[in-house]
Amino acid sequence: MKLSDLQLHEEEFDVFVALSPSQKIAFIEDIHRNGEVEVEKYLQDMYNQDSMMFQFQEVVYGDDYMSVIQYGDILRLNSSSLKLLRTFVKKLWMDGLIMTRINESKTEWDTRRYLRVYKLTSQIDAICEN
Repeated sequence: MKLSDLQLHEEEFDVFVALSPSQKIAFIEDIHRNGEVEVEKYLQDMYNQDSMMFQFQEVVYGDDYMSVIQYGDILRLNSSSLKLLRTFVKKLWMDGLIMTRINESKTEWDTRRYLRVYKLTSQIDAICEN
């Protein structure tokens, strides 16, 4: 098969454009060897890479602020109020999120006074205090 004979359908082309350079080479090799490609395999690889993307949220409660950053299974909480930070962690715990604290020092991105970093271990049913 020649590269000029390569034909991609719209779905395959959309996946191809989103791949990294090394994945594009593997994608073309699969088509060259098999005559077709398993798009689901590459979609799963892209999903696994995107799971390392981070999510950022700013929580405001009165005069206090807290930054919540999640990347992968790491949760980074940076707050101007220790009370707000503890309340937020307790709320997550009561919602059934099992976390392990990680001792990590502040970086230049952590502009607020208090920093807590947790590894998300697992999730269970919500806990009731009654």
